[in-house]
Amino acid sequence: MSAYKFAARILAFLALTLVLVAAYPLVPQASAEDTPSPLLWKVEKGGATLYLFGTFHLLQPDTRWLNSGITEALDSADELVLEITEEQADVNLVAFLIRNKGLYRDARGLQKALSEKTWAELVERAEALGIPAQAIGRFHPWYASIVLSIQYAQAQGFLSEYGAEAVLTARAKAAGIPVVGLETAHDQLSSLADHPKRIQIMMLEDTLEELEELPRILEDMTRAWVSGDAAAIDELIVGGASEIPELFEAVIVRRNLNWLVPLEERLARPGVTFVAVGVAHLVGEDSVVALLRGKGYSVVLQE
Repeated sequence: MSAYKFAARILAFLALTLVLVAAYPLVPQASAEDTPSPLLWKVEKGGATLYLFGTFHLLQPDTRWLNSGITEALDSADELVLEITEEQADVNLVAFLIRNKGLYRDARGLQKALSEKTWAELVERAEALGIPAQAIGRFHPWYASIVLSIQYAQAQGFLSEYGAEAVLTARAKAAGIPVVGLETAHDQLSSLADHPKRIQIMMLEDTLEELEELPRILEDMTRAWVSGDAAAIDELIVGGASEIPELFEAVIVRRNLNWLVPLEERLARPGVTFVAVGVAHLVGEDSVVALLRGKGYSVVLQE
């Protein structure tokens, strides 16, 4: 059994995306990293080339990850494809969606949904982070999990502005390369918000249990990502999916399947496409890489 709860891992890596960070900004600190070699795959079919790059959404400012293989692939591209673009993650739109999918009208909505013990622990954790009980009490369980995770991550300086997507987007725009998204803000939020309360409460309980370990979780994940250790990434981020299979199905499996159509469309026409999505979507048996190979494509890991 992995050392970390699945919900803690999945929320740390997947829920802290552009869409959610846009609604809850963080504060930077410094960090150091290793020699960079993140995972990059190449798919070729006829006159089409598709690069698949596994990203980390939040990084510390001193994390070194960009190498010549990544920049050369991106610079050769006709298009950069992300999970979601900065424009799609507009703060006002995200705030509107969170109001509709993440907040109770009743300031005691969350308290009523939780056991006495869980509510007491949540209030203690939230107030230690400067979030009053009357504020956290309006959050649906899934959103309370996100907010707590983000607040703990910020103490280590993990920021979207230093994340792989932000860096790649800036480089692509400077070169005049179009940037498009595979899904919408509604899609991303729904993968977390549309679960039954039972699943949301499991997410929150797991998060509370592992919250103090979150800095170490993020550091271990970042180290595995920067070094391109696919086995470690699979274990750290995807491992333990059986703990909450509904969550894994929604945030990984279903989204991977949804992305296959637009990716295959790009492989059916000439040109070079650079696809940058969370690395958890590119490792393991349910990954985009595995799905493409299952359809007969040759997906080659770049050295």
